[in-house]
Amino acid sequence: MISRFSSFIFFIILGTSNMISISNKGPPHADESEVKYVARVGEEVKMKCSIEAHPPPLVMWSREGETIDHSWVRYRTSRKILKIKSAELEDTGIYYCKGINGFGKAEIRIDLIVIDPGEYPQLAEADLPTLAPPVFTSATRDHRKTILRESGDTVSLSCESVGKPSPQISWYKDRELFRSTGSTLVLQNIGSRDAGIYTCTAQNIVGSISTQFNVQILPDESSPEIFFGPRNITVEQGENARLDCRVRSRELPAIKWLRRLTEMKIADMADEIISVGDEKYKLISSSRTIELGVDEYMSQLDLQSVSLDDSGMYVCFVTSLGAGGFSVKSSFIHVIEKTGLLDESASVTVLIISLAVVLLLLAAATIFYCANKRRKELSGAELQKPLGDPKPLEQRPIFRENNMKIVVNKMDDLLNQNTQYLQTAGSPLTNKSAKYIPEKCEEPTYEVPHVLPGNLRLDRGGYYDSREVIRPSYFPRQ
Repeated sequence: MISRFSSFIFFIILGTSNMISISNKGPPHADESEVKYVARVGEEVKMKCSIEAHPPPLVMWSREGETIDHSWVRYRTSRKILKIKSAELEDTGIYYCKGINGFGKAEIRIDLIVIDPGEYPQLAEADLPTLAPPVFTSATRDHRKTILRESGDTVSLSCESVGKPSPQISWYKDRELFRSTGSTLVLQNIGSRDAGIYTCTAQNIVGSISTQFNVQILPDESSPEIFFGPRNITVEQGENARLDCRVRSRELPAIKWLRRLTEMKIADMADEIISVGDEKYKLISSSRTIELGVDEYMSQLDLQSVSLDDSGMYVCFVTSLGAGGFSVKSSFIHVIEKTGLLDESASVTVLIISLAVVLLLLAAATIFYCANKRRKELSGAELQKPLGDPKPLEQRPIFRENNMKIVVNKMDDLLNQNTQYLQTAGSPLTNKSAKYIPEKCEEPTYEVPHVLPGNLRLDRGGYYDSREVIRPSYFPRQ
């Protein structure tokens, strides 16, 4: 009787335990879905996957879409634990641990931030486990930075980052705030208006980081394309401003200019406003379109005598009625106050011309001075030049009559004889007894000028006086 009762109690206890175990079975679950770990460079990292289930789940580790297995150097998995030996900055990223059993699955996101304390001296030693600057994940770092898409496509930009506390994500387009939340930016049915530079910024109380994406729209052959858009310009108050917008289109395009309005100007132009989203624009009619060549056009916006109120953003808006496409490009005009001074370029021109004139005058004065100095030096040299020895004169007769001639051998002999004879015997021209000298001479002779008395003249036939003709006479050689 006692044995039967004991067997009955045993079966009751066994059934109760089986019912309890069956009631505890179920899918894996986790107390929190996101966990953050901060580690220093060189430390061993140990991350735990807090997933519970009955029966015990199968746990798998992955990092940004790649399963972690035995081929990962420095990485080791042991049930719910992932160990990383000698952590490096490149180990920073987003890890997932997933638990699976026959009833279901659960997943936990683990953000690992590996920092170098030397790069953040402002953080105290006690703050390092609790604070970490933003760091982009490897998926974001490896994301293609230039995206080419056709009109109508969808573009998805991913900007994942980790930090402690969690970074705030902001998106900018062409340096203007585009969206202030979300790590993923999706652009649907894109067109030329969506082309540009998109910047993603991740920021927390420790620091901030940013990365850029260049979205380009492939040109549609049937849609107009602005291949040379208007550029930003700065002009002085009262001057004229011009913006050019060059378009390539198979169909004749319609090119319009718009000006973005500020809050103050909206109230003055309530009837002329064009709304584009949250922005307000005014249509400008003072423009002209020029055909440049085959399928190329240019529109020019001319603003005469601009004022400070003309500063702002201007938009070249191109549409093609035949193709149905459009293109948009913007630029800025900045008007500065008139200073009252000469234009900088004019001042530079005047300065250059003045310097050129001064240099020409200096060059002319230098040339004149050098030429005058050279002339004086040559004149002085001529005056100081020593006279050379006289060349022997050609032997020629002084007087000639009946093939008789007077020949002297030396100038000194002639002068001496002539002077002595004139002093003692009177003029040789009146001396009838003068002898002649034979024609032949052995010594070299010289022709010298003959000094004539006051009234004597020399003729081809001899000397004559104005009063009577005197036949030539000869004086003897001593």
